[in-house]
Amino acid sequence: MSFPATTQAWKVTDIRSDDFEGLQLVDDVPVSALGDHDVLVQIEAVSLNYRDLAIPRVTDFTAGDKVYTLFNELHQTNPITPDAVGSGLGGAVDGTLRKYAVFPDHGLVTAPSTLSSIEASTLTCAALTAWNALFGLKKLKAGDWVLTQGNGGVSLAAIQFAVATGATVVATTSSNDKADILKKMGVSHVINYREVAEWGDAARALTPKGLGFDHILEIGGAATVAQSLKAIKLEGIITIIGFLTSNEMTSSRI
Repeated sequence: MSFPATTQAWKVTDIRSDDFEGLQLVDDVPVSALGDHDVLVQIEAVSLNYRDLAIPRVTDFTAGDKVYTLFNELHQTNPITPDAVGSGLGGAVDGTLRKYAVFPDHGLVTAPSTLSSIEASTLTCAALTAWNALFGLKKLKAGDWVLTQGNGGVSLAAIQFAVATGATVVATTSSNDKADILKKMGVSHVINYREVAEWGDAARALTPKGLGFDHILEIGGAATVAQSLKAIKLEGIITIIGFLTSNEMTSSRI
């Protein structure tokens, strides 16, 4: 395959657009030159996640603003040098909605041969987030209790990982139809949070001796974290992942 000079790519042209008018297909986006440890990737499939909707709509910053970050893109594989520090400014790596892209080799992993390109593309955001939540800070084990929220990609992936590990899963959702789907995936108990406002207490009561959960995947954000705190056990892990609710904390006492 010859090295392409340009590629087709979907670009966000208006971050304040509430529909897809701000997303345009551009035919002649330059392909970055290859560095010593770069890889040219021909992209066959891409999964879209909530962050892909959220990030283009960030309007609190404008060009020229000074920002500080608490992360560094290269910190896992390189010493902290002036060049490495520059990689931590955020948003320096374009997305994958394009036919060809150049990435550093340390940012790539081999896709499972048992999965199609479409299937493998779903692992890199939602599934990896769920995996890190359950096996990162404190490794999930058989017999643990896990609480998930909703029917989004992260929660659905977490349910499959937890059930395969031998954990007991309790899930919250907004409808009985969605509850049926979760039960078919192996969820032991489902709580409709529209019917049970204090679902944190209700979920905790399901655990052995009412001690609470070993792992909770916090997807809702400010309006749900109080319920997660009610449901967690001593030395349990709440992984803060999503921000689907408003920024207002609930007045519920913890």
